[in-house]
Amino acid sequence: MNEFEELCRFTTARLTISSWWDLVRCSDSELTLAQTVLDTLTPKVTASLPESWQKINHIEDALIWMNDRANESCFLVVKERLHDQVIGFVFLHELAQELPQNSVVSDKMKSELHLGYLLAEDYWGKGFASELIAGLVEWAKASGEIKSFIGGVNIDNMASIMVMEKNGFTFHQSEGITNTLFMQLELDKPTMSRSKFN
Repeated sequence: MNEFEELCRFTTARLTISSWWDLVRCSDSELTLAQTVLDTLTPKVTASLPESWQKINHIEDALIWMNDRANESCFLVVKERLHDQVIGFVFLHELAQELPQNSVVSDKMKSELHLGYLLAEDYWGKGFASELIAGLVEWAKASGEIKSFIGGVNIDNMASIMVMEKNGFTFHQSEGITNTLFMQLELDKPTMSRSKFN
């Protein structure tokens, strides 16, 4: 787990979001989360996702999927607070930033993050996605370390498009991918202290 992933934890009225590593510190917990992955990655959930996310049918597949996500991104688990139940996942990838010629790289350079998320079917249409993204945006603003988010949404997924728009994302130019809309949010200066989310 990297330092950024360790800091990326927050709560909302109904959700707790933290690193997957918090749940898999022992093999029994890892198997429990793998079973949740199997239950979550249904054909409807994965319909517009990459082929490697399709047909996760066995615990072994789920374990590989989890480790792949952890190796390629900041892999977060979304839990519904009332029942302490895992209901989805968030994936944050740092985007490479192009620097102008003769610029000096600062240790304080803010991150540009590619955002992906998914929720189990049972939690669709209940406001959890909007609450999740609102909490993520609020946490990011408070951290003062994130410049922007960009996320790809399937053009047929009107619910996710509405979630992103509701939370301030706007359409971003997409190049060569005809079935995906890219939406971006440029973050303002932070207005809250990080301690609110810890």
